[in-house]
Amino acid sequence: MFQPPVKQQPLHGLRIAIRAFRKGDVVSAEKIAMGLMKKDASTRVEAMALRSEIYYRTRNVEGLEGLLREDSLFRKDRRWKIMWARLMSLKGDKVAAEKVYNTLLSHDIPGPVYRIAAFELAKIMDASGRYDEAWALGTQAHRRTTKAYPLDAMSEALRVTAVVSDEERVKIFRASQTLDKTAFIHGLPRSGTSLLEQMLDLHSHIKGVGETSMTGRMGDRIAAEGGGWPVGVLRVKESLLNSLQEEYRQQVRDFHAVPDHIWTVDKTVFPMIQPLVVAVTLPGARVIRIVRSAKDNAVSLFLNNMDPSWGFTASLDSIYSFIEAERTYVPEIYRKMGVDCLSVKYEQLVASPLTEMQRILSFLGLPFEEACLSPQKNKRVVHTLSHDQVIKPINSEGIDRWKKYASYFDDRWALLDDEPK
Repeated sequence: MFQPPVKQQPLHGLRIAIRAFRKGDVVSAEKIAMGLMKKDASTRVEAMALRSEIYYRTRNVEGLEGLLREDSLFRKDRRWKIMWARLMSLKGDKVAAEKVYNTLLSHDIPGPVYRIAAFELAKIMDASGRYDEAWALGTQAHRRTTKAYPLDAMSEALRVTAVVSDEERVKIFRASQTLDKTAFIHGLPRSGTSLLEQMLDLHSHIKGVGETSMTGRMGDRIAAEGGGWPVGVLRVKESLLNSLQEEYRQQVRDFHAVPDHIWTVDKTVFPMIQPLVVAVTLPGARVIRIVRSAKDNAVSLFLNNMDPSWGFTASLDSIYSFIEAERTYVPEIYRKMGVDCLSVKYEQLVASPLTEMQRILSFLGLPFEEACLSPQKNKRVVHTLSHDQVIKPINSEGIDRWKKYASYFDDRWALLDDEPK
């Protein structure tokens, strides 16, 4: 979602509207944003940017076009140009969209806008079979905007956690209460987590809550109070873990007004802290771990506008190391820490959705419901990069996509074809 480019914080009302939008309350978000149109000039621009994002995410082509054609200050904002290109794409005019993106990229523009234009143009190139052009543009965008990432430190933290001795493990405090009806979808970015969440959210006893980032913040608190990660878990007290569990309950179950008998499914996409955080702060929570073909996962990571702080997406070498670390250590951490985890392969979910969904729901102790097989009928707004894919019926479009870029992969990638035994 667009972030306001102005230095000052947006008005409180704008924050409320953004919060409502992320919660899925599109009607309230739009109503608040329209009310903010009566405020000062900068607030009007931010309100229009939010409204354009709402219309884009909900595929309201008519509303988006009407808004963008208004004679307003928003037309002078670079985000207007991004939205106009997106509108052209939604209407099927890829040539017009490409022209807008190329115009933006030919000027000196801020990094966030550059990334959006570059990666969305790369998507158009990919769809039209211009694979080398798409890869070259992705490479250029990463060099200009992607930040360094502490990949070695992440891998070492995972290794230390995975090899912790039984003597040290028994010293680790856990929150004193179990958290019932709480599940997580854990997987690397672009591994099928959004599709699986959309499918599960259609079950009458499941509420998908999106990517809350709560486990990341809990990990930061443990590290800060315990003097580092992952050693911090050996130094913090049960009282902190209880406090973090209560905060999670408030930010997830209470925020979404989830009844006690309904499961929440929290989708997270980073492996470096989640397994350990879930184990110590949310005992009783269950994890569905989804894994995708390494090479398909790599292409999708490289050619998408991921968070620029995720510097591991900038090259196939770093993506390889990231995937290898997750596959080597994370399953062992789940096992050693006693987290109830079910592994799912994305390709199998796509090929046999009925069988896989029955298996997943059985893991949660729930009966199968036919609705879970039609994620395209889910009306909730998806805020991740997968928003334009999960609105389609289950399909195999993303499988073997790597073959279009086969020349960029070396032989070692065959080592990641299967999960470690």
